[in-house]
Amino acid sequence: MPKRHLKEATRDLDYVCDSLAGTLTVNEIQTGCLMRIADAAELMAKDHQRAINDRDMYKRWYQDERARHTLTQRSNAALRGVITKMKKKEGINNG
Repeated sequence: MPKRHLKEATRDLDYVCDSLAGTLTVNEIQTGCLMRIADAAELMAKDHQRAINDRDMYKRWYQDERARHTLTQRSNAALRGVITKMKKKEGINNG
């Protein structure tokens, strides 16, 4: 019996109960159930990995923006210092 058919056959409880006397053996039913469990576990692992990748991406974006923000603050402070020096040189007061 094909593996795909085992997974589908074990989904339908009525089919499994009727088939115990005929088509599917207990071992085949267990195999089909285990295959479905394995598929579900793979799907959960895939979703978990996507969540980890998203977290890493957002963390990287956050760190890049923090660095850019710090750089902009330093640049602004330096420009304010240059403006202050120019005002003092020209003798301009802010008051």
